[in-house]
Amino acid sequence: MSKTTSGTLRLVLDSRIEYIDIVHSMTEGLARLSGQDKDRGFQTGLAVREALINAIRHGNQEDPKKKVIIEFLVETGRLTIRIQDQGTGFDFTAEPNPLDPENIYRTNGRGIFLMRSFADQVEFGRTPEGGTEVRIIQKISKGNPHRKNPIVSKEPEEESEGSEGGEWMKASVRQIGAVTILDLAGKITIGAGDLVLRDRVNSLLDQGSRMILINLEMVSYMDSAGIGELVACRKKTMDLGGSVKLLNPSGKVSDLLHLTKLEEIFEIHRDEERALGTFH
Repeated sequence: MSKTTSGTLRLVLDSRIEYIDIVHSMTEGLARLSGQDKDRGFQTGLAVREALINAIRHGNQEDPKKKVIIEFLVETGRLTIRIQDQGTGFDFTAEPNPLDPENIYRTNGRGIFLMRSFADQVEFGRTPEGGTEVRIIQKISKGNPHRKNPIVSKEPEEESEGSEGGEWMKASVRQIGAVTILDLAGKITIGAGDLVLRDRVNSLLDQGSRMILINLEMVSYMDSAGIGELVACRKKTMDLGGSVKLLNPSGKVSDLLHLTKLEEIFEIHRDEERALGTFH
């Protein structure tokens, strides 16, 4: 693949959730063209995804009349991506640390943390109109050394055609004794996979299920919306006197649970039979 040493690309999009997957995929391609290797490009795509979620959902409140402006700037030695919304702005200095014990059970507030985890540098500012601008900067150097706590793509898991972004998220249910096993496949991401997870767990709770084992073996990735929904499902089940446990998270999902410290609140198992035996 030939590399691009300099150039600018500017996008102006309506505030629509369905555009996030398109921009995510485009970002990974541009990152590779700028000289980043596969793992580095993967991280860059994840950082931009989280910034775009914030811009569309929190900045513009999903108002399709408001625009999101995305600018990619390739320079010698670095790639800069700027994401601007047309909202009223937010206090980016007052974002709570999602790793603090009192915030672990929050269903939102992890987007900025994930951006900072995936990028070399993240800067926030105001647009002249009062909205928020996020600048994501990735250095491009020989060898592209990874950050200290990256989530790398490794060898991608097998995915069914059309699963990109989670729109083809699949969920099936098995019952073994008193335990309900929810088998998921695809991506638990905003506007698709997170909604499938929410609907299925709510349905199980309505049917009286209180011991739920979520099988993540075939889930290839979660974004901050998916993480928030997973936490919300656990909270709802606990409020009803039940429990949710996790089974076989894939490499990238396992890394994400570790990065966000959710492995401290979820009981995670690698063997289904043993997991079933822990429910009482």
